Amino acid sequence: METLLLIATISALIGAYLVSNGNWVGFAIWIVTDIIFMANNYIIGQWQQTILFGLYLFIASNGVYNMKIKNEF
Repeated sequence: METLLLIATISALIGAYLVSNGNWVGFAIWIVTDIIFMANNYIIGQWQQTILFGLYLFIASNGVYNMKIKNEF
């Protein structure tokens, strides 16, 4: 599990870099990493962190909607 969390952390940083350069793929990466962090925190009983990453998941999904879906119509 530690290796997965390390990969997720590095991926989240790459996602942040992509988003800062206007690339919507960064949001997609964030969605995946948020799900991983949510699952991990749920398993270890960290409810506050589970909720936090759930909110981050919502924000990243909203970012994909605003950058990719909403702008196409």
